[in-house]
This record gives sequence, C-alpha cells and structure tokens, in this order.
Amino acid sequence: MIRLEGLLCDADRDLLMIAEFLVCYRFSAHYWLLDVDMNCTHTEAGWFELKTYVTDAGGSGFWESDVTQAWKCSGDVGGYRPYASSNHMARCGFVNVFVFGQGTCTIDSCTFCS
Repeated sequence: MIRLEGLLCDADRDLLMIAEFLVCYRFSAHYWLLDVDMNCTHTEAGWFELKTYVTDAGGSGFWESDVTQAWKCSGDVGGYRPYASSNHMARCGFVNVFVFGQGTCTIDSCTFCS
C-alpha cells in the first residue's frame, strides 16, 4: 500500500490556478484531487486500483467500504476495467472521477497528463 494525500478542491484557490489543478473547477468543493506520477507500464493494461482512507484531526480513520464498480466507465475516454475488484479502478494518464462509497466512474481525457 502506498499512502498518498489529496488536495481538497476548495482548499486553496491560489494553488488551484496551477494548470494541473484546474480540473477541480469542473467539480464541487466536496471533491478531492490526487495527482499521481506513476509508471503506467507497471499497471494491468493501464488500469490500477485505489481506495480512500479518511482521517480526522485526531488521527483516527477508516477505509472506504468496498465498492462494486461498473464494468464500463463513462466519459470521453471511458473504458472497461480488466478484472473485478472491491476497489475503485482508474486508468493511467486520464482524469478519473469516483464518488466515495459508490461504483460510478468517469474517465475523461487530460490535457496536462503526460
């Protein structure tokens, strides 16, 4: 497991002016942005799994419950996940959008992804 921390899309409007964070403006303040540099050749056909771990100010936390993600994601890129998982499945090199605890997924093109 790799621990990553995301950016609350409503956290800092000055920071959000950076090109990578402009994607936040497409969503409400209740979304989080996680920008990951990864070697996509080490994924399963470009797909990888992720799950949210939520912590409070005191440091205690909990894992997001298992999800049953749709086999086909919507979006201008979309796609079919390669295998079943109880986690969210994302595609490397695209903007992946998930709803906490739900199985919906949207995969869109990304102008700043390389």
